[in-house]
Amino acid sequence: QSRQDALKAQDQLHAVKLSYEFDRAHWESERQQSADAATYTAERYQDDVKELVHEHNANKRGLQEEVSKLRQELEDSQAYQRILDRRARESHCDVTDLMNFLGNHATLACNWVRLRDLLQHYQDRTPVPQSWQTVIATTASDDPLYQPGAFTSLDPPDNQDDESKHEDNPDSPSDPPSKRRSSRRRSSGSSSTPSDSKRASKRSSHKVPVAPQLRPLERVEDSSSCLPERTSPVWSVDKARGSLPGPIVWDDLRLDVQRLMCSGVFLKGAVSWLQEDRPVHTRFCQDDLVEMSSRMMFWNKLNESHWPKYVSERYYLAAEALLDDMEEQKVQPLF
Repeated sequence: QSRQDALKAQDQLHAVKLSYEFDRAHWESERQQSADAATYTAERYQDDVKELVHEHNANKRGLQEEVSKLRQELEDSQAYQRILDRRARESHCDVTDLMNFLGNHATLACNWVRLRDLLQHYQDRTPVPQSWQTVIATTASDDPLYQPGAFTSLDPPDNQDDESKHEDNPDSPSDPPSKRRSSRRRSSGSSSTPSDSKRASKRSSHKVPVAPQLRPLERVEDSSSCLPERTSPVWSVDKARGSLPGPIVWDDLRLDVQRLMCSGVFLKGAVSWLQEDRPVHTRFCQDDLVEMSSRMMFWNKLNESHWPKYVSERYYLAAEALLDDMEEQKVQPLF
């Protein structure tokens, strides 16, 4: 009897083991499916976020270009309007004053009203009726024998010659806006400053990594946001540059040091702050944060500072999108 009980217990134990293995395999399969679904969803959302950032950046660039274009058109129109106003003041002709001047210095005889009406048409820039047949004879009683001959068109004054030359020159400030914009666009593409060439030479002296470093090795969960985009800096760039001691050059400083100084921190304090293990991105605006993150990602510098590990994932996704855009445009991030 005891032997039968032992065999029965053994069979029950075997059945329990089989049931356990079956349940374990089932729930392991469920867990793996859930993990795969979560991974797929996370990757899909990351791609969606990056695509949204791409579209946002493209729209932002388009709006910035449109704003620059409209601002330039406004400046050109204002300059052209000032020129027209000056010309109007210089060429202003008041018929009443002119007739009074002639009446005070000459004898107006016969149909002097016709002379006044002619001058009025000149002032109003209106056509003279074709039926008018007017003869104006001028007699100088103090010099009756002088006969200069038939009237011919007079040359314009020197200032009008200069203005006509300006109108023929598309680079002249007196040109209409359409001519000036086209010449400015042609010249803007080829212009470069010494600082740009200096940065280009400095950039080319560094070896480009094989692949970008997309995240720092260590991450800290932190949901702190950066500053709102329209936040005004405490110090202007000129003031921050002026606070630098000795021979230190502003353009040689890292972007995070520059932006931290613009928040009202001297160089020594900015360097000490960046050496501490604490968040710093809360002092930057989003565009600056995304730009410096993309630089550090491209040049594999995320592990050389403490603050990148506190940056939220959404800013790294935006930096990835910026890197993708720069790669499409064949632009290399600054070092």
